[in-house]
Amino acid sequence: MLDCEKGRSFLPAGQKMPLPNWPMVSDQYKKHRLANHRDWNASKARKMSLDDPPNAQFNPHELPNPEQIEALERLCITKGTPITDLSDTSRKRHEFYLDCRTILALPRSTIRPISIVGYSSGELTPFILTKWNSSGGFHGQPITESELRTRGIQT
Repeated sequence: MLDCEKGRSFLPAGQKMPLPNWPMVSDQYKKHRLANHRDWNASKARKMSLDDPPNAQFNPHELPNPEQIEALERLCITKGTPITDLSDTSRKRHEFYLDCRTILALPRSTIRPISIVGYSSGELTPFILTKWNSSGGFHGQPITESELRTRGIQT
């Protein structure tokens, strides 16, 4: 069981609440993938993350193609920390976060530890937030530690 107000799990250590039996289909949200290498190097990605409405931007140096971003989003769902109560079967969407610095490099995997996953609210961040809908659609975006705290998460 997850205490969503405090972002803590009350399951025994190492035990994880099973994921819902929902399909997984990437939504391919392009708004978080707009920054290219030139934009990133010229700090335009930071500005994009501050626009109205703000659009957090993935780091194109660390995640240069959509397949890598999708793999990271899936990893966030399967290995990350749930923000919402997975036992609540009435929910139509669950949210997860992952500190990308903690990813262990896997053999034959394109995913490895990432110190800066992107910009959110004008700040560089190692965290990703992934939203997964009951229809199967999921998408992720960089999120700051302070934004996670507003959701009741202590990192």
